[in-house]
Amino acid sequence: MNEQDYIEQIWSLWPTGEGERVLDPILELSEAAVAQFPASAELWQMRGDLLLLDEKFHGAMEAYLLANSLSPHDGEILESMGFLYDAVFEQPADAEECFRKALAIEATPNAYAGLARLLTETGRKDEGLALIAETSCPHSSHPDVAAVRREIEEGLWD
Repeated sequence: MNEQDYIEQIWSLWPTGEGERVLDPILELSEAAVAQFPASAELWQMRGDLLLLDEKFHGAMEAYLLANSLSPHDGEILESMGFLYDAVFEQPADAEECFRKALAIEATPNAYAGLARLLTETGRKDEGLALIAETSCPHSSHPDVAAVRREIEEGLWD
């Protein structure tokens, strides 16, 4: 198989959240993929995402760090690292750095929402709300950004 074949096959088997999760065969496939294509940032990120689903957090971070070293200007990898640093490892400074780098590269809704929530969790609620304000955030109407804004306004992340 070539790299794209692995990517397509992994996506075709990706857990949907419906019914039983069977991660072992997908993890084995991703392991074979990165063994054959160790310079593929996309395959390493997919592996990290799968390890995250399997609650193998340190393995996920290792995969994300490798993916980031291969593609340091990929905002999606940085977002994944930011969420993992924030939610699992409770390292807000590292999470903030990842989210800010991601915003500088791609400025996706997930990066805005993640950073706004993190800022609020670390006592900078006004800064978090300003980041995702309807008047200034390019993704203010995105459902995930709007949901985080409501949650912050309701005090859920204080």
